[in-house]
Amino acid sequence: MAFVVSLPQKQPLTAAQVRVTENRKPVQDVSVAKPGSEGFGVVLVIDASNSMQGAPIAGAIDAARAFAARRGTGQQLALITFNSTATVVLPLTADAAAISKALAQKPPLATGTHIYDALETAGKLLTDAGVSAGSIVLLSDGEDVGSTIDQAAAIAALKASNVQVFTVGLRSSQFTPDALEAIAAATSGSFTEASSAAALKQVYSQLGYTLSNQYLLRYRSLAGPDEKTRVAVEIQGIPGTARVAYTTPPLPTTVTTTGASGWDRIIQSSITLIVIILVIISLLGFAVFRIVYRPGGEITRRIGQFVTLPGDETAKERQADVAKILAPDDRRGSGGRWERLETDVGIAQIETPLRTIALLTAVAGLVLGVIVAILLHSPVGLLAALAAPFVAKSVIARRLATTRRTFSDQLPDNLDVLSSGLRSGHSFIGALAVCVDDASEPSKSEFQRVISDEQLGVPIDEALHVTGKRMKSRDIAQVALVAKLQREAGTNAADVLDQVSINVRGRLELRRLISSLTAQGRMARWIVSLLPVGLFIAIYLLNPAYLAPLWEDPIGIVSMIGAGIMIIAGSLIIKRIIDIEV
Repeated sequence: MAFVVSLPQKQPLTAAQVRVTENRKPVQDVSVAKPGSEGFGVVLVIDASNSMQGAPIAGAIDAARAFAARRGTGQQLALITFNSTATVVLPLTADAAAISKALAQKPPLATGTHIYDALETAGKLLTDAGVSAGSIVLLSDGEDVGSTIDQAAAIAALKASNVQVFTVGLRSSQFTPDALEAIAAATSGSFTEASSAAALKQVYSQLGYTLSNQYLLRYRSLAGPDEKTRVAVEIQGIPGTARVAYTTPPLPTTVTTTGASGWDRIIQSSITLIVIILVIISLLGFAVFRIVYRPGGEITRRIGQFVTLPGDETAKERQADVAKILAPDDRRGSGGRWERLETDVGIAQIETPLRTIALLTAVAGLVLGVIVAILLHSPVGLLAALAAPFVAKSVIARRLATTRRTFSDQLPDNLDVLSSGLRSGHSFIGALAVCVDDASEPSKSEFQRVISDEQLGVPIDEALHVTGKRMKSRDIAQVALVAKLQREAGTNAADVLDQVSINVRGRLELRRLISSLTAQGRMARWIVSLLPVGLFIAIYLLNPAYLAPLWEDPIGIVSMIGAGIMIIAGSLIIKRIIDIEV
C-alpha cells in the first residue's frame, strides 16, 4: 500500500515518527519517501487559449516560476500548455536549468480549450515516468471546449493512476468553476479561484509549498482478500489522525489453459459464425419460399392444353385489356407497383417469377446486413440490407432497357422485311407474319403478340400502339399509323414504311452519336459515385479503428447516412444530365 501524506508545515519526517494501523492493528515495516525523491512528480498544465491574451498568460508564467522556486530538491517538474491541442513543453525533469529555460518565455496562444485532453496527456506523462505520487496543477479561465474525451473518462484515468489534481480558476467573463471543482474533488485535490492574473503568483507559491511538504508512505498490508480495511495514520508532533478506507482485491484465480486445437479455432472463428448464420438464413428463406410459392402457373398451363375459353369471351377480355393500356393516364387506373414490376419482368424476358425474385432479394439483403454488422461490430451494419432491393430493381431496369434498345436496333431491318412482304402481295398482317418468321428476340415475341391480338379482334393499329408502349418506341406509332391508313384508305404502305425505316435509321445514328459524346459523363458518374465507397473499403482494410466513430458515435452514424444519400443523389443528378432522349 502507498499513501501520500501532506504536512501542515515544513519539517523532516522519518518512519519512526509514523504509526499506521489497519482495522486497529499496527502494520510493520513502514517506509517514508521524502519530497523530491524518485516517486514524486508535478505537471503544470496551463491554458494557452486566446482568452488568456495579455496579462493572464503573463501572470500564469510568473506563477509557474514561483511554483518552480518552491519545489523540493530533486522534485521532478513538467510543463504542458493546451488550447486546441495539448503540447508537452517540458517533460518530467529535475534539471533546474531546463525548467528555467521552459518557463523563460510565454507559449503561443490559439483557439480551443481542451482541458480533458490536456489532463489525459499529463496523466500519461506521469504514468510513463513511473511516478508513484503524481500531482497535476491545472490553470484555466474557462470551461472545456472541444476535447476528444469527456470529463468522466479523464477523471477515471487519473483516479486509476492515483494522480491528484489541484485546479486553479482565473476569473473572467467566460469562467465557470463547476468543471474545475468536480475534477479537484474527484481526485482528492483542491480548487482555488484567483480573482486576477496578479493573484496567480500567490496561489501557485502556496501550492508549491504544499506539494513540497508531501511524503510517500509505503508498507505491505496483511489484510485478507476482498476485505474492507480502515487505515489510520498518526504522526508524532502533529495533532489528529488521518483516516481512509479501502477494500482489498479478491483472491486471484489461476486458470490453466492449453493450446487451442485446430477444431477449436475453426469453431471460434468469425468465418464459421458467418457461415452458420448464412445457413440458418438460407433454411429460413427456403421455408418461407415453400410457404409463399404456389406453382399454380404450371397447373394452369397443363389444364389449358385441354380446356379453352370460348373465342368471344377471350376476345372481349383482350380488347378490354388493350383499351385499358391505351387509355389516357387519368383514366387508366393506378395498377399498382407490383403489377407494373411484373410487366417489366415479362418485357425484360426474365424467366424467374417476380415472387421468387422478391424472396431472393429479401434473403440476400438479410445476409448482406448480417455480414456487414459482423465486420463492423455494430448493428448499424444491418442498414446494408436496404441496398438489396435497389440492386434488384437496378438489374431489372438494366435488363428492361437492354431489351427495349435491342428492339429499337432491330426495327429498321424488320420494317424492310415488312415492306418487302407488302410489295410481294401480302396483306399487312400477312407481311407482319413473314417478318415474325425471320425476326430475332425480342422483336419476334412482340410482333407475334400483335398478330395474336389482331386475331382476337383488336385493330392492328391498336395492337401496334400497345407494342410501342411496352417497348417505349415512338417509331412503332408511325408504323401503326401506316397500318391504319392501309386498312382504311388502301394507301401504298410499302413506300411509306421505307421512309419510316430511313427515319428510324437516322434516329439510331443520332442516338449512337449522343451515346459516344456522353460516354465521358457516364464514366465520370461511376467514378464519382464509387470513389468514396472504394476509399472507405481501403481505409477499413488498412485501419478499421480509424473509421470506428462512423458507426459507434451518433454523429458519425448520421454523417454516414447523409454521405450515402448525397452519393446516390449526385449519381442520379449526373444520370439525368447525360440521359438525352432522342
